[in-house]
Amino acid sequence: MAQREDRTTATLAAPPPDASRTVYIGRLAHELRTPLGAIVVLAEIMRDERLGPLGNDRYREYAADIHQSAALANTVVAALLDPAGGGRGGSGPLEFAELDLASIVAGGASALQEMAAAAGVVLATHIPAGLPHVIADRRSVLQMLNNLIANALKYTPPGGRVDIRLGYQPGGPVVLEIADTGDGMSEAELRRVGPGGVIAEPLRRRSGGTGIGIPLVRTLAAAGGAALTIGSELGRGTRISIAFPHDRVVPV
Repeated sequence: MAQREDRTTATLAAPPPDASRTVYIGRLAHELRTPLGAIVVLAEIMRDERLGPLGNDRYREYAADIHQSAALANTVVAALLDPAGGGRGGSGPLEFAELDLASIVAGGASALQEMAAAAGVVLATHIPAGLPHVIADRRSVLQMLNNLIANALKYTPPGGRVDIRLGYQPGGPVVLEIADTGDGMSEAELRRVGPGGVIAEPLRRRSGGTGIGIPLVRTLAAAGGAALTIGSELGRGTRISIAFPHDRVVPV
């Protein structure tokens, strides 16, 4: 069978310091919309085995993970292109519901295990039994989780580890914590991602990332009534916690 190879080259350059980040993000979202839509459709076909059995349970799990991640990314892109979705990093209107945070965290970690393996980083979850549910916006929770895990993996060198923990004390909040043994941040960088801070310049280190992940997560957490805290030391890793307050905790 002849193999067709499609080659597409994105022409978006990094924005100059004086350019509008909003315009740049809008252009980037527009470029991503079509390929993400294709990934969603193709992953759904594979997940549902419409053309025949995949023959391996892990392939089915991977297809489901790809579909879930691409669908989330597609909704975020759609919100970025929606003028009414501004003010929360393109998250769009929040839809609060009772969520099984333990299940969401387990699924999110599973979807990124291959990324961790490729980076040579151990990705481990620590989820206690009987954890209560929380009232939150599912899309925001997934976006925060994916951002924080992906950031931790990017900034952690081979041989390191990323630990995802859920915790709860009766009468207190449900806390999601992601800790890594990676690059860490200096005091100056921590100030730039502090409460209410707006990054004037990208944080560019070993990974080449733009540094907008943590401020976006902080914005999403605040919009959903949760609180984000960061502890980090340059060269010694980063620990980020999201606390869902007790008034949003649902016993199970």
